[in-house]
Amino acid sequence: MSDKNLKNISVEKIAAYYRDNGIFDSVEIIGQSDLLDCPIILAKKIVEGKQCIFRIRVSSNFPSELPIFILANCQDFPLMPHIERNGVMCLFERDFIVLDPFNPLGIAEC
Repeated sequence: MSDKNLKNISVEKIAAYYRDNGIFDSVEIIGQSDLLDCPIILAKKIVEGKQCIFRIRVSSNFPSELPIFILANCQDFPLMPHIERNGVMCLFERDFIVLDPFNPLGIAEC
C-alpha cells in the first residue's frame, strides 16, 4: 500500500508532500497552534509576484477533518474574496463535501 493510501498520516508526510510536489515554494513545521492542539505547517508561495504565507492547521482528526488554511499575511491582499479578516480561507462548503479517509494526501492537496 502506498503512502497516498494510508488512513493515518503524519503532519511530516503532509509537509513533505507539499514540498516534494511543488505545491508550495517552501514548507516547514513550526509547532502547535495556540488555539488548537494541532501542528502548524508554514508554507510560502509566490503568486503573481507577491509572496503568500500560509499557516495550515492539521487536526489530530485528519483525514476525517479538513485542514484549516490561514493566509498569514492577508493584510497584503485587501478585498480578497473567501478570506476572513483573520486570514482563514473559506475553501470548501463543509456541509456538502465527502472526504475519502483512504486518500489523505488527496485531501491535503485540495
